[in-house]
Amino acid sequence: MATTARQFLISLLIFSSFAGHAEGDSAKEDQQQIQAMIFGMYLGGAASQFDMCVEKGYLPSPERSAESQANSFIAASEQAMHSQAMTPFVRKGWDKVKQKIHEPDFELTKEKCDFIGTQWQKNVTMLKLK
Repeated sequence: MATTARQFLISLLIFSSFAGHAEGDSAKEDQQQIQAMIFGMYLGGAASQFDMCVEKGYLPSPERSAESQANSFIAASEQAMHSQAMTPFVRKGWDKVKQKIHEPDFELTKEKCDFIGTQWQKNVTMLKLK
């Protein structure tokens, strides 16, 4: 599944580079904002779910919370790109997932948390989260 996540992120990068050439600046900016939201949903959502699983006792507690690791990655990305322009959209995507996972009908089981834990560890490795 790490390959799928990696392919997804690579596809987003490739798509965004071509989208800007095919359309005007406004469309390119819109696409970048959407991609930033999707990335926030993916990374932030996974981090939030992982931390919920830890809180429920389904996963062992790491040195740093997954949300803390994700926030550090976002901050490092801002510094590397010398821009915070997409950060609000990353946060918006993450917030949308947080709303969903805090709804009463959202349920985490041990089995779901085992899967989430495995996926989060793949994210940590793939994105070199610290």
